[in-house]
Amino acid sequence: MKFCADLLVTPLTCIFQKSFTDSCLPDDWKSANVIPLFKKGSKLEPDDYRPVSLTCVSCKIMESVIRNYVAEAMTKSGFLSVFQHDFTKEKSCATNLLSAFETWTKWMDEGCGVDIIYLHYWKAFDSVNHAKLIEKLMLANVDRL
Repeated sequence: MKFCADLLVTPLTCIFQKSFTDSCLPDDWKSANVIPLFKKGSKLEPDDYRPVSLTCVSCKIMESVIRNYVAEAMTKSGFLSVFQHDFTKEKSCATNLLSAFETWTKWMDEGCGVDIIYLHYWKAFDSVNHAKLIEKLMLANVDRL
């Protein structure tokens, strides 16, 4: 698709606009091939795999457009904290860890004790209250693309 971008930009833009206007995706974009991806441990144990959904490339492009729009709107509206690193332009999990490490080191240099607790919210998006999410997005003026 990268090599054909000049030819595909107009039809994809039309499809994206229609999807945004109608709040509906093309049926082909709603299906995915789910494959097991080995994580660690024994290759004989099903729990040592995680499912990965391979979706349509066009849909991934549209997701990227939406993600960028939402991130920009959330940043402009002040909904994102300066401590937000993941899904933020020019920041990442690595910059988050570096920032935290710098703070912990500073505190230790000042003679303070440092306790660290790691939390992993791997199921967080499975239990998001969608009505509240939509309400918060509307408060951040992300109700229209």
